Amino acid sequence: MATHETSVLIVGAGPIGLAAAILLDQQGVSTLVVDRKPDFDDHPRARLMDSCTLELFRQFGIADAVEATGIGPDWTEVITCAESIAGKQIARIPSPEFHSVPRPITPQVPVMTCQDLLEPILYERAKASDHVEVQLSREIIELDQDESGCRARIRNVDTGEEEEILASYVIGADGVKSFVRKAIGAVLEGEARDMYFRDVLFHADLSPWVDDLDRKGALLFVAHPMGAGTFQPLDGKQRYRIQIGGLDPDADISDEWCRKWLWSAIGAGDEFPIEIFSKTIWQVGARASNHFSKGRIFLAGDAAQVFTPTGGMGMNCAFAGVRNLAWKLAYVVRGVAPASILETYESEWKPQSLRRTKAALENTDYIIGVFSAYVGGGDLYKALNDVKQYTHYEGTIFGYEIASDLCQKDPADPPQVEDEGQDYVPIVRSGRRAPHLWLDSNEERSILDVYGTDYVLVLGEGADDAAWTDAASKIQGRGFPLAIERFEASRLEGTPYEGEEATLVRPDLIVAGHVPRGESVRPVEFLESVLPLAS
Repeated sequence: MATHETSVLIVGAGPIGLAAAILLDQQGVSTLVVDRKPDFDDHPRARLMDSCTLELFRQFGIADAVEATGIGPDWTEVITCAESIAGKQIARIPSPEFHSVPRPITPQVPVMTCQDLLEPILYERAKASDHVEVQLSREIIELDQDESGCRARIRNVDTGEEEEILASYVIGADGVKSFVRKAIGAVLEGEARDMYFRDVLFHADLSPWVDDLDRKGALLFVAHPMGAGTFQPLDGKQRYRIQIGGLDPDADISDEWCRKWLWSAIGAGDEFPIEIFSKTIWQVGARASNHFSKGRIFLAGDAAQVFTPTGGMGMNCAFAGVRNLAWKLAYVVRGVAPASILETYESEWKPQSLRRTKAALENTDYIIGVFSAYVGGGDLYKALNDVKQYTHYEGTIFGYEIASDLCQKDPADPPQVEDEGQDYVPIVRSGRRAPHLWLDSNEERSILDVYGTDYVLVLGEGADDAAWTDAASKIQGRGFPLAIERFEASRLEGTPYEGEEATLVRPDLIVAGHVPRGESVRPVEFLESVLPLAS
């Protein structure tokens, strides 16, 4: 049996596994990505790529390519609730977290696209990397570890030939039925409801009913005589997905039944051509693994947490999570940081995963509440106010705060907001995402563009350049990846960085620590107290 050695074995070549490989490649760390599938899925699956995910794609150099696959801002401004596509509308709900228009808090717009369009872009980007090897049609059949590393056995699905893989670390990004999760003895915990949805992918010309801007929406919820469902435009033309609720999961749903359901839900009055391409099923629930890691083996994506897709949080949470993990793995593999930093992956990210899975499940209840209030004569105003969380969660994705030994404890209280999920205040604060600002008048270069691989020390007005540069040089002399950036004072005026003498940002865009202007610190002591330096 042949043996293959790599620094990190990634099980799963979906978007999260490929993103992990690209992140590690940018750190100069070799990876082998394996997946039992021979090719990419043709079912759209996840659709929304939020602005934080597009910021990651910007770092990869693929943001423009991903944005080109989106359905465009005329579809993403609202979600609608109606008796049918052509029938009476119940509500038009603004969807700022879906809307593909520029905002001052980020250099990137969210993109409403499809996973089956995204995966090939990530795959080509991964294949172009210097340190990534991707092997499809390879299933993992054995995995164990000891103090020195991990050993896996994989099998070629086509030929049956087996190969031994020796790796320093393993990332399991192999989905809901994760082999890796089972191998480390972890289980999914949380709520799984006795509620199922049928996904039906179809092609049809719905232009007579959705060409009017008032009928467009990122999601088109309907409740009609044959039941409730959600229409999702996939290309803004003729490719759609419908999610049909309230059906027996064991029922045999034929293509003809689906067409009848669709004709009724569209409310067109007459039959017209509908081509059914695929049908899948999923269960409503919010679950997370009881452990995100064990020893040298880590879980990411659906292997770590499983989302109900309401609100489009699942894949975006997974991208943010693997971004949290990858730089830590890279620093340990490179020998510039102690292995103890790997423990912070679970302590930092699991609380965020639980928060977002809970919100996604609540979104299901909120959208059901709109129809229940409408049909039952309930408080529709309250139901519509509650459902705002579904489409407006700026605070959740930009304003979250993590706490660990890798972030200086901030003495100041966090900014007060009316709703922590919806409201975001850009601020330089330990444990929070570093604020975006444009560095040029053409708005082409963001301060976020200087982050991503090294720790970055941003010096502001009033900083003692000589003292900070000398302190940074000492750290760099120990082999630690630390960069220094100074920008014109005028560029920082009126921004969250203005009042800071120094801001230290991690590779995942999280502020590790900061020194407000006028605070007395010794630069070398500050850096040594915050940075995860190898002994």
